[in-house]
Amino acid sequence: THNTEHSKDWLDRFERITAKSPQLSTDLSIQPIKAKDYPKYPDDMRRLYNQGYAFNWESTPVSYEESNFLYGFMKPVLFDDWMIMAWQGDKPVGMLSLIPNVDEKIRDLNGKLGIFNTLKLGYRLYTGSFHTTRIPIICIHPSLRNTAAGAYISSGMMAQCLKTALKNNVKAIEISWMLEDNAAILNLVKKLPSEYTRTYRIYEKNL
Repeated sequence: THNTEHSKDWLDRFERITAKSPQLSTDLSIQPIKAKDYPKYPDDMRRLYNQGYAFNWESTPVSYEESNFLYGFMKPVLFDDWMIMAWQGDKPVGMLSLIPNVDEKIRDLNGKLGIFNTLKLGYRLYTGSFHTTRIPIICIHPSLRNTAAGAYISSGMMAQCLKTALKNNVKAIEISWMLEDNAAILNLVKKLPSEYTRTYRIYEKNL
């Protein structure tokens, strides 16, 4: 879990690094996505996700129908700049998603979503701010892994994510769902002033 109170120092460090690599910033661009523009990118996101996670343990490709369903399901919490994409020319090569902790808005609803509570939740999502969030996806195109360009993209997307969090008064970001053999993302997270909180284990047994 990253405490955003320490984000300013990390952002300053990233800006110093990118200043030393102007050739990378010429070829690559990092773009936060506005909520009204999300419908333009589902196919790019789906292809990039499938390419980036193809070598992950037990990964299965996301279909066109599944990506459309996920977009519709997540639409109420897709805010301005909470999805970040990286481009090499006009080719999408990286993405990072930031999602709010909806538990903040439903704790007093007691698990009941009748008409009144649904309206109340909708109003809270539309008007309220969130103090805690999660990064479920950080994805780099396989061709750029273990390269200077890949490091620039992952660091740049994280920097943009922290800027978005600070702008929206987010206090803490949970970075999760990282496999223990994903050295690149683990090394990136270790550079942040973050607190390690938990490890999930998966066990298998024949029945």
